[in-house]
Amino acid sequence: MRLAPILTIGLFAVLSYACSSPSDPETQISEAVSRMQLALEEGKNAAFSEHLADSFLGGHKGQRNLGKDEVRKMLAGYFLRYRNINVAIPALSVQVDPYEPALATTRGTAALSGGNARLPEAARLYQFNGQWRLIDGRWQLIQFSWE
Repeated sequence: MRLAPILTIGLFAVLSYACSSPSDPETQISEAVSRMQLALEEGKNAAFSEHLADSFLGGHKGQRNLGKDEVRKMLAGYFLRYRNINVAIPALSVQVDPYEPALATTRGTAALSGGNARLPEAARLYQFNGQWRLIDGRWQLIQFSWE
């Protein structure tokens, strides 16, 4: 049974988050990235999109032409195409702007794979950059690019 360990880990994460004191921006953003990663792997479009600002713009490096609605549509297509999506982010850098503490930048590498069986049908490695803003007490992704 794989469900029991997943539920136990999920419950532990929720309880530890609820019982912890407010964390620094770097930790809050890293936790948001982890929640987005989990939402992708679980095929939960709404849970992923809640971390995107309404003014979000993203796309391949140099082409920020995807808004929040376009991201939702793109993810819906991926979730239909691939039953199993895996995301690994081995290293994530979070840097808060020293002159504007309500802004932060993330950089990292992500390995994504998807398929309908145990073995992935597609896999790719991406370099990404994200811009975050503190909006109404929550860090939200305002810009994102990848290559």
